[in-house]
Amino acid sequence: MAANNVPSYPRGAEWRKWDLHVHSPASHKYAGDWNGFVIQAGNSDCAVLGINDYFSVQGYKELLRRLNSPTAAELGNEDYRAALERLKGKTLFPVVECRMSNVLLNKKGPGGQRLNFHIIFSDEINPDNIETFIKGLMVNKQSIGERYIDSKFLLEDVQVDFTGIRDQLEGDATFKGKFLIWIPYDEYGGIDDINPKTDAYLKEGLIRQADILGSGNQKQRDFFLWKDSKYPVEVYKSWFGKRKPCIKGSDSHNQNDKLGRLKDENSDPTDRCCWIKADPTFKGLRQVINEPADRIYLGARPPKLDRVSANKTQFLSKLRIGKTENTATSDKWFQCDLPLSHDMIAIIGNKGSGKSALADIIALAGDTTRSENFSFLDKKKFREKKLAQNFEVTATWDDGTPVTRNLQDNPDPNKPETITYIPQTYLESVCTETSVDEESKFQNELRKVIFSHITEAQRLNKTSLQELIDYKTEEITVELARHRQDLTQVNARISALQQKAAPDFTRQIEEALAQKQQELAAHIAGTPEEVPQPDNLTDDQKAAYGLVEAQLSAENSRIQAIDVQIRAAQQMQKTLAEQLSLVAKLEAKLTNIESEMNTQREQSAALCSELGLDINDLLQFSIKRKPLNDKKTELQQWRLENDATLSPERPESLFNQRKEALGRLNAMKDQLDAPSKRYQNYLQKMREWQQRKEQIEGADTTAGSLRYLEAQLKYIAAQLPAEIAAAKNMRRALALKIHKCIGAVRDIYAELFAPVQQIIGQEMVIKEGFRLSFVSSIIQRGFARDFFEQHVSQGVNGSFCGKEPGERRMKDLIEECDFNDPQQAIDFSQAVEDHLSFDYRSDKKPAMQVGSQLRKNSSPKALYDYLWSFEYLIPEYSLKLDSKDLTQLSPGERGALLLVFYLLVDKSDTPIIVDQPEENLDNQTVFHLLIPVIRSVKNRRQIIMVTHNPNIAVVCDAEQIIHASIDRQNGNRITYTAGSIEDPITNKHILDVLEGTRPAFDNREAKYFP
Repeated sequence: MAANNVPSYPRGAEWRKWDLHVHSPASHKYAGDWNGFVIQAGNSDCAVLGINDYFSVQGYKELLRRLNSPTAAELGNEDYRAALERLKGKTLFPVVECRMSNVLLNKKGPGGQRLNFHIIFSDEINPDNIETFIKGLMVNKQSIGERYIDSKFLLEDVQVDFTGIRDQLEGDATFKGKFLIWIPYDEYGGIDDINPKTDAYLKEGLIRQADILGSGNQKQRDFFLWKDSKYPVEVYKSWFGKRKPCIKGSDSHNQNDKLGRLKDENSDPTDRCCWIKADPTFKGLRQVINEPADRIYLGARPPKLDRVSANKTQFLSKLRIGKTENTATSDKWFQCDLPLSHDMIAIIGNKGSGKSALADIIALAGDTTRSENFSFLDKKKFREKKLAQNFEVTATWDDGTPVTRNLQDNPDPNKPETITYIPQTYLESVCTETSVDEESKFQNELRKVIFSHITEAQRLNKTSLQELIDYKTEEITVELARHRQDLTQVNARISALQQKAAPDFTRQIEEALAQKQQELAAHIAGTPEEVPQPDNLTDDQKAAYGLVEAQLSAENSRIQAIDVQIRAAQQMQKTLAEQLSLVAKLEAKLTNIESEMNTQREQSAALCSELGLDINDLLQFSIKRKPLNDKKTELQQWRLENDATLSPERPESLFNQRKEALGRLNAMKDQLDAPSKRYQNYLQKMREWQQRKEQIEGADTTAGSLRYLEAQLKYIAAQLPAEIAAAKNMRRALALKIHKCIGAVRDIYAELFAPVQQIIGQEMVIKEGFRLSFVSSIIQRGFARDFFEQHVSQGVNGSFCGKEPGERRMKDLIEECDFNDPQQAIDFSQAVEDHLSFDYRSDKKPAMQVGSQLRKNSSPKALYDYLWSFEYLIPEYSLKLDSKDLTQLSPGERGALLLVFYLLVDKSDTPIIVDQPEENLDNQTVFHLLIPVIRSVKNRRQIIMVTHNPNIAVVCDAEQIIHASIDRQNGNRITYTAGSIEDPITNKHILDVLEGTRPAFDNREAKYFP
């Protein structure tokens, strides 16, 4: 019983062995005596025993007499007295085994079916009252009366009407609410053999009226718990009214039996026992009626107990909070010692009573990483003026290891976190983030949980999911960067080619050509006026002129030859400069290749070392620079020699040779008479005119010349389209390689997230309740935003002109594309480029210039680099709730999802504390989604919930309720009172705090329609 308003069982509901079917020597044909029975009962490892006799409580009364006897210490031998003392620590219930008067047809054959039922009475009832009730039962129109002491008569001759007995007990204030009916089902005297064809109504009625059924068959037990999906809930409800718990006892009739051990069909003992998770009280047993699925276990040992035994360092056992040694503070605040349940702990209390304080303190003892989200242990609250330094917490793990922390100190960042803490403020901040991209807190939390499902072997010594992803995608990233670098070079070429293909460029060429043609025409019009060769010379003049003319002709030929050499040398200068530039570029490339190979070699050598390999056996690499160096030397020598032929500083240079030839030519002209001199000048002008004509006309390769401009127009018309098409094909091929790399990263995500995907497929709560799914995909993120903000202006003519229509057109293009399909991704980029090349606002789609639609800080190449490099495509293994992406979830949906991950998906076995999760969730979500998750996960993990929501504390059937209260008039003393839901003291705290007191609860209940 409770003392000083403190629950008797502060750790709350715990698994204990119960045996409610123990016959005593008061039963007919019992094998043994009273002393042997006391030793048997006292030495059993059952916490609760039901002393079960036929229509009698004589055995129960005799045990009580012996337990309360003032001479008990003098009775029996040492074994008896020790057993009797141990028996005082057990709970004993009076159980009366009855036989029904109804005789029913057996479904297995002819003959009558005799049915038994047990009445489990509360130990709070005076057994004399039960005895009086039994003596008053009628047998053959005569009360049992004095025949009550005849155990043979009680066994063989007494039969009663089941419904009559039940109604009689229910109508008696002495017994009302203090008894339970237990009907065997597939046991001896059970109702399973009732013929369903003749007595189905009665059979269903018995089940409906029974509080507890007796069956050790798991399939049968699941049926009464409505777990057989063959029948809908409505059908079960029409049959049984509510779910029925099934228990089983030892049915011991022999003092040599081991109590608690269940028997098989041959009545041989097994290693199976009946375990009940409740206070060892009648109210605890009644709670089993309300929670039949999770509070009973038939087997050698409940799995949760095995889990705790095997993982003692992952379950908190007790908590002490008090003042530090030698503290001088007069404030009381904390002075408590709390045993902690290994299952679910609900911390309740009025506002400001110390609920979150307890959560913060436990989290501090577990070195939480979220101390910045403490609400009570905050520097503006309890840690203000260092008040907290006067108090400390000692948390003791189930293996006995204590951990002590001063309440003023933050957790040691170098210590591993042993308790997961989700404070209310943290959960709220995560749920209300404006963005849930890869760097968001929400995504980071999900990734932590996902990482917990990756095995140690698969983690490759990495400490986070992102680190593991980076490691596995490292080479893909390098390849991706290389392809994108190649792509930007191709885009530079496409941009340059498209500039040439633009109408403006053609018009510029045509204008330049017309100008050159005009220049040529003007030059032709300025042909030097012909000067005839003098023909009226004397023979002597002719002879002298012929000699000079021959010399002039030879000198002119020499000058022409020198001019040819000069042009050739100048062309050679250009060629050698280009070739030496190529040499320098190739040298740089080889240096880059060598540097990259050395880096790769070093990295590969480290990997080889881990595998016990020698990198030299796998890789041989060298660059033969000699041919290039030789070529460079040769070109440099040629350049020196060629430059020397043009240097005006060298007497023998071509320019000096030409100068000297011109000097000789002019000197020779001076020897001529005036007519001949004019004629020679004319010839010189014609040569210079012809030379200028040839310069204007030029050649296909001479930039700016007439022939060059004509060739450019032919090139634009005939070759340029093919070159653009070839460059675009090259770009498409590179884009496909880029997409393949992105897809490879996506596939790595799928590989890493596969374990969580499997859990989602197996957990019905997630699969059906949350409709949660993982989708491995490539998605676009931020394309439209970057497209318009960085590249394309919506204030100029074009397909995307105007903010709303332009964005709507882009949205349509995006929604039509499945970016997982490489061809569709390519088609999307092409479609965007087409919309820039043609104005889709008009059915005629007039051609547009891409450059004319761009912002000042962009260019066609920059746009193409963004469009075709797919930097906006993100490989993602995204989580979807009801087919909605994370970005579309409301804060409440995010909160529910995050809690599901932490509670059900998180593989961590450490205790988890959640502070008031209902603050971010609606009641419907709490009831339909969060509660099933909590009930499932508490079977393997210690859960601590701070809550003021009865759905979480009561409907989740928390094993331990900790009620917080504060006495501000008594030094702010905070009191924590712990117990189970079924404990009367705790039960009243729940009613007062969570339901607003009993009258408030009754008032609300009365207003709801049935």
